[in-house]
Amino acid sequence: MGLRDAELIALVLRTGGAGVDAIALAEQLPARYGGLLGVLSQDGKSLREATGLGAAKAAALVAVRELATRAALAGVRRGPYLDSTGTVRRYLNWRLGGMRQEVFGLIPLNARHHVLGIEYLFYGSVDRSFVYTREVVKCRMQRNAAAVVLFHNHPSGDTHPSQLDKDLTRRVTTLLDETEVEVVDHMIIGDIGVVSMADLGMIPPTTVNTTE
Repeated sequence: MGLRDAELIALVLRTGGAGVDAIALAEQLPARYGGLLGVLSQDGKSLREATGLGAAKAAALVAVRELATRAALAGVRRGPYLDSTGTVRRYLNWRLGGMRQEVFGLIPLNARHHVLGIEYLFYGSVDRSFVYTREVVKCRMQRNAAAVVLFHNHPSGDTHPSQLDKDLTRRVTTLLDETEVEVVDHMIIGDIGVVSMADLGMIPPTTVNTTE
């Protein structure tokens, strides 16, 4: 459409408030919440605290993010993970980008690496999430997964894998290796994107079983 972020937000808001027009109000929101993703990461209560933003406007912005998240999730479920990695990243970015609470989960895959679902296992503080590997194994067994993709967000916004991320990936990989389950990737979500530890060479390449 060629419109600026503020202009698109103004189309959703439709009208202004508190003595400002829709464009002026739309320009205030990214500044308040740290960008467009920050705006769309807020819940209705937080958005209503913004100057001139009423319940209807807040609900409209929440609905935009929810629609985008659902559209991305529908794409994730359509085919093999390796063919939809970009869609998975978009979904995780919409779902977790900008969140101030750390969330850890996994995407179970079958032998052909088709996505079996999205599982959210742990919700932590803004500093860290307490991840128990036995729960990862339990989830894998419930889904009868042949492979998994791990993911978590960094509330700081920095997507660089920390030493804790590397240690956790190593522990989970070692444990799942004992049950012949592959760790395909570990995705880290920040404020403006998603980083793949597999792309960084931190996870060995995997093979796909095409006979089942």
